[in-house]
Amino acid sequence: MVIYDTENNSCEIYEIKHSKERVPQQYRHINDPKKLTETERKYGRITKRAVIYRGDACIEENGVEYINVESYLNLL
Repeated sequence: MVIYDTENNSCEIYEIKHSKERVPQQYRHINDPKKLTETERKYGRITKRAVIYRGDACIEENGVEYINVESYLNLL
């Protein structure tokens, strides 16, 4: 999922998973250099990379954020 901010020409990118577990395979698309370059070319600077899933929220060492789906939906 890409959320594009037209005013700032930037975006946030998300992978949405059904799992409660955190594994590197879950964020393979938002960590792929080629896909990141293509996304930035089309949607501007990437300001956030996150996985929305059913487990607890945290931030990985590489900067990928894990967000609990219920918490994310409650913020909308």
